[in-house]
Amino acid sequence: MRRRGLAVAALTLLAGGCANSGTPPREQARATIQTFLKTCAADRAVAASELLTKPLRKSFIAAGSGLDGCHAVLGLSAGGALRGVRVVALRMRPQAATAALRDPAGHTARVELESSDDTWELAGR
Repeated sequence: MRRRGLAVAALTLLAGGCANSGTPPREQARATIQTFLKTCAADRAVAASELLTKPLRKSFIAAGSGLDGCHAVLGLSAGGALRGVRVVALRMRPQAATAALRDPAGHTARVELESSDDTWELAGR
């Protein structure tokens, strides 16, 4: 089961972060945030942190646990369910995007993403 999860995460990372992959930027940005959500829900802090800009990664680590770091990055209340958080809107700009999220309880949050060489990373709220 763990190997299958690793394979799915690796394939999603490839789809979301490969330079010059030919995938449209909107799909790359969406895949990056979805991969982050999945790795957070699976409590895989190291994999989740690899999808963050360097400054945001420092905040993520400072939060203590991986789960707390995920909640802090997403702007969702600590202890809330991460499974079922959805991207409900994605606003694209040159080299950046803003993802609007909604958790199963109906709480909303926004996350900024940045692109460099077709690699997308979460950059903050």
